[in-house]
Amino acid sequence: MTTVIIGTSNFYPIMSQSEHYEPMMYLSKECFAKRNKKVCKKALNKIQLYKSLENLKDNYSCQTRLLGLEAQLIMVIMKMTEERGLSLGMLRDLQKNCSF
Repeated sequence: MTTVIIGTSNFYPIMSQSEHYEPMMYLSKECFAKRNKKVCKKALNKIQLYKSLENLKDNYSCQTRLLGLEAQLIMVIMKMTEERGLSLGMLRDLQKNCSF
């Protein structure tokens, strides 16, 4: 397991990469399952942070997948999709390609 230092303040404790991404994954799954706009917006906020972190690591493959996830969440918010299987597959792909 790789440990990434996210910060040392009370707001961003040192944690493993997988622990750091868990809230985003949980919120994204909840968004796809419940179609709750508030939960989807929280997931989008998390993704914004993670895209910045992946940019610092020059992990463009992961960044691209995060952009795709962002697009799917926006489609849920706008009620433009009912594709749950595609969305869950995207989360699995994200885990594989972002190493968490």
